[in-house]
Amino acid sequence: SDTEPEPLQLGTISAPGLGFHFTDHAAGTELSLSATDITLRRESGRIELREPGRLVRGNTSTNIRELRGTLGFDGQTLSLAALHVGLDEAAVIVDGRIGLLTEKPAADLQVKGRGDIAHLARWGDLTDAPVGDVHIDATVRGPLDALGADVQASVATLRWRGVTASNVTASARATAEMVDIRELDAQVFGGRISATAAVPLGSGDTRT
Repeated sequence: SDTEPEPLQLGTISAPGLGFHFTDHAAGTELSLSATDITLRRESGRIELREPGRLVRGNTSTNIRELRGTLGFDGQTLSLAALHVGLDEAAVIVDGRIGLLTEKPAADLQVKGRGDIAHLARWGDLTDAPVGDVHIDATVRGPLDALGADVQASVATLRWRGVTASNVTASARATAEMVDIRELDAQVFGGRISATAAVPLGSGDTRT
Protein backbone atom coordinates (compact mmCIF):
# COMPACT_ATOMS: atom_id res chain seq x y z
CA SER A 1 0.00 0.00 0.00
CA ASP A 2 1.09 3.60 -0.69
CA THR A 3 -0.77 4.92 2.35
CA GLU A 4 1.45 6.51 4.96
CA PRO A 5 0.82 5.05 8.43
CA GLU A 6 -0.98 7.34 10.85
CA PRO A 7 1.38 8.86 13.44
CA LEU A 8 1.10 7.68 17.00
CA GLN A 9 -0.49 10.18 19.36
CA LEU A 10 1.90 10.32 22.30
CA GLY A 11 2.42 12.64 25.22
CA THR A 12 5.45 12.13 27.43
CA ILE A 13 6.97 8.69 27.91
CA SER A 14 9.27 8.27 30.90
CA ALA A 15 11.20 5.02 31.46
CA PRO A 16 13.89 5.34 34.14
CA GLY A 17 16.30 2.42 34.33
CA LEU A 18 14.84 0.73 31.24
CA GLY A 19 16.39 -2.59 30.27
CA PHE A 20 16.48 -3.38 26.56
CA HIS A 21 17.53 -6.50 24.69
CA PHE A 22 17.32 -7.00 20.92
CA THR A 23 18.38 -10.07 18.95
CA ASP A 24 18.44 -10.49 15.18
CA HIS A 25 19.17 -14.18 14.68
CA ALA A 26 19.40 -13.88 10.89
CA ALA A 27 22.12 -11.21 11.13
CA GLY A 28 23.74 -12.73 14.22
CA THR A 29 23.38 -9.41 16.03
CA GLU A 30 22.55 -8.78 19.68
CA LEU A 31 22.15 -5.48 21.56
CA SER A 32 21.80 -5.31 25.34
CA LEU A 33 21.23 -2.20 27.46
CA SER A 34 20.71 -3.10 31.09
CA ALA A 35 19.81 0.31 32.57
CA THR A 36 18.91 3.34 30.48
CA ASP A 37 16.95 6.47 31.46
CA ILE A 38 14.62 7.55 28.65
CA THR A 39 12.21 10.47 28.51
CA LEU A 40 10.51 10.74 25.14
CA ARG A 41 8.62 13.85 24.05
CA ARG A 42 7.79 15.38 20.72
CA GLU A 43 10.89 17.58 20.70
CA SER A 44 12.84 17.62 23.95
CA GLY A 45 13.20 14.11 25.33
CA ARG A 46 16.38 12.60 26.70
CA ILE A 47 18.31 9.34 26.80
CA GLU A 48 21.18 8.52 29.13
CA LEU A 49 22.92 5.22 29.82
CA ARG A 50 23.32 4.35 33.50
CA GLU A 51 25.35 1.16 33.07
CA PRO A 52 27.48 -0.09 30.15
CA GLY A 53 25.66 -2.01 27.43
CA ARG A 54 26.92 -4.54 24.91
CA LEU A 55 26.75 -5.01 21.15
CA VAL A 56 27.56 -8.38 19.56
CA ARG A 57 27.68 -9.47 15.93
CA GLY A 58 28.89 -12.98 15.28
CA ASN A 59 32.20 -13.41 17.08
CA THR A 60 32.76 -9.66 17.45
CA SER A 61 31.58 -7.61 20.42
CA THR A 62 32.04 -4.24 22.07
CA ASN A 63 30.98 -2.42 25.22
CA ILE A 64 28.65 0.56 24.94
CA ARG A 65 30.22 2.94 27.44
CA GLU A 66 28.23 6.09 26.69
CA LEU A 67 24.80 6.82 25.26
CA ARG A 68 23.33 10.24 25.99
CA GLY A 69 21.60 12.98 24.09
CA THR A 70 18.32 14.60 23.07
CA LEU A 71 15.46 12.62 21.55
CA GLY A 72 12.21 13.69 19.94
CA PHE A 73 9.39 11.60 18.48
CA ASP A 74 6.47 13.04 16.52
CA GLY A 75 4.61 9.77 16.24
CA GLN A 76 6.44 8.69 13.08
CA THR A 77 10.00 9.97 13.12
CA LEU A 78 12.67 9.81 15.82
CA SER A 79 14.91 12.88 15.92
CA LEU A 80 18.38 12.84 17.49
CA ALA A 81 20.41 15.83 18.63
CA ALA A 82 23.94 15.68 20.05
CA LEU A 83 23.61 11.96 20.74
CA HIS A 84 26.95 10.89 22.20
CA VAL A 85 27.77 7.21 21.58
CA GLY A 86 30.91 5.76 23.14
CA LEU A 87 32.16 2.24 22.31
CA ASP A 88 35.41 0.46 23.08
CA GLU A 89 36.73 1.35 19.63
CA ALA A 90 35.03 4.64 18.82
CA ALA A 91 33.27 7.74 20.12
CA VAL A 92 30.85 9.66 17.90
CA ILE A 93 28.17 12.35 18.04
CA VAL A 94 25.02 11.75 15.99
CA ASP A 95 22.41 14.24 14.75
CA GLY A 96 19.51 13.61 12.42
CA ARG A 97 16.26 11.74 11.89
CA ILE A 98 15.11 8.13 11.66
CA GLY A 99 11.71 7.46 10.12
CA LEU A 100 10.30 4.51 12.03
CA LEU A 101 6.53 4.41 11.54
CA THR A 102 6.58 5.46 7.90
CA GLU A 103 5.77 3.66 4.67
CA LYS A 104 9.49 3.31 3.92
CA PRO A 105 11.51 3.48 7.16
CA ALA A 106 14.73 5.36 6.50
CA ALA A 107 17.45 7.43 8.17
CA ASP A 108 19.24 10.69 7.48
CA LEU A 109 22.06 11.18 9.98
CA GLN A 110 25.23 13.20 10.48
CA VAL A 111 28.00 11.39 12.38
CA LYS A 112 31.22 12.96 13.65
CA GLY A 113 33.89 11.45 15.88
CA ARG A 114 37.01 9.34 16.15
CA GLY A 115 37.88 5.65 16.24
CA ASP A 116 40.67 3.09 16.53
CA ILE A 117 41.13 1.68 13.02
CA ALA A 118 42.52 -1.71 14.07
CA HIS A 119 39.65 -2.31 16.48
CA LEU A 120 37.00 -1.04 14.05
CA ALA A 121 38.34 -3.42 11.38
CA ARG A 122 37.15 -6.37 13.45
CA TRP A 123 33.57 -5.55 12.45
CA GLY A 124 34.42 -6.09 8.79
CA ASP A 125 36.28 -9.35 9.48
CA LEU A 126 39.40 -7.66 8.13
CA THR A 127 42.79 -9.09 9.03
CA ASP A 128 46.13 -7.30 9.01
CA ALA A 129 44.38 -3.94 9.52
CA PRO A 130 46.25 -0.62 9.64
CA VAL A 131 46.97 0.98 13.00
CA GLY A 132 45.99 4.56 13.78
CA ASP A 133 43.28 6.88 15.08
CA VAL A 134 40.78 8.07 12.48
CA HIS A 135 38.62 11.17 12.63
CA ILE A 136 35.41 10.95 10.61
CA ASP A 137 32.67 13.20 9.32
CA ALA A 138 29.95 11.12 7.72
CA THR A 139 26.45 11.34 6.28
CA VAL A 140 24.40 8.16 6.73
CA ARG A 141 21.29 7.91 4.58
CA GLY A 142 18.92 5.41 3.08
CA PRO A 143 16.36 2.73 3.93
CA LEU A 144 16.99 1.12 7.31
CA ASP A 145 17.65 -2.24 5.64
CA ALA A 146 20.16 -0.79 3.14
CA LEU A 147 21.94 2.15 4.73
CA GLY A 148 24.93 3.77 3.07
CA ALA A 149 27.47 6.27 4.39
CA ASP A 150 29.50 8.95 2.65
CA VAL A 151 32.59 9.42 4.79
CA GLN A 152 35.36 11.99 4.99
CA ALA A 153 38.22 10.65 7.11
CA SER A 154 41.62 11.84 8.28
CA VAL A 155 44.46 10.08 10.10
CA ALA A 156 47.49 11.94 11.47
CA THR A 157 49.71 8.83 11.51
CA LEU A 158 48.88 5.46 9.92
CA ARG A 159 51.04 2.33 10.21
CA TRP A 160 50.55 -0.73 8.02
CA ARG A 161 52.90 -3.58 7.06
CA GLY A 162 55.99 -1.71 8.20
CA VAL A 163 55.10 1.50 6.37
CA THR A 164 54.21 4.74 8.17
CA ALA A 165 52.08 7.35 6.43
CA SER A 166 51.16 10.79 7.73
CA ASN A 167 48.47 13.38 7.01
CA VAL A 168 46.22 10.73 5.50
CA THR A 169 42.89 11.88 4.11
CA ALA A 170 40.22 9.78 2.44
CA SER A 171 36.79 10.05 0.87
CA ALA A 172 34.75 6.84 0.86
CA ARG A 173 31.35 5.30 0.33
CA ALA A 174 30.48 2.52 2.79
CA THR A 175 27.70 -0.07 2.76
CA ALA A 176 27.22 -3.35 4.59
CA GLU A 177 29.01 -5.15 1.74
CA MET A 178 31.79 -2.80 0.67
CA VAL A 179 33.96 0.19 1.51
CA ASP A 180 34.69 2.05 -1.72
CA ILE A 181 37.63 4.41 -1.09
CA ARG A 182 37.16 6.96 -3.84
CA GLU A 183 40.13 9.12 -2.95
CA LEU A 184 43.08 8.46 -0.63
CA ASP A 185 45.94 10.89 -0.15
CA ALA A 186 48.95 10.51 2.17
CA GLN A 187 52.54 11.50 2.83
CA VAL A 188 54.87 8.48 2.52
CA PHE A 189 58.66 8.24 2.18
CA GLY A 190 58.99 12.00 1.90
CA GLY A 191 56.50 12.30 -0.94
CA ARG A 192 52.75 12.07 -1.50
CA ILE A 193 50.68 9.27 -2.90
CA SER A 194 47.10 9.09 -4.12
CA ALA A 195 45.08 5.92 -4.54
CA THR A 196 41.65 4.34 -4.71
CA ALA A 197 40.53 0.99 -3.33
CA ALA A 198 37.50 -1.26 -2.89
CA VAL A 199 37.42 -3.29 0.32
CA PRO A 200 34.81 -6.07 0.50
CA LEU A 201 33.50 -6.64 4.01
CA GLY A 202 33.26 -10.17 5.32
CA SER A 203 35.10 -11.96 2.52
CA GLY A 204 36.92 -11.35 -0.70
CA ASP A 205 40.16 -9.70 -1.73
CA THR A 206 41.07 -6.04 -1.62
CA ARG A 207 40.99 -4.44 -5.07
CA THR A 208 43.10 -1.32 -5.75
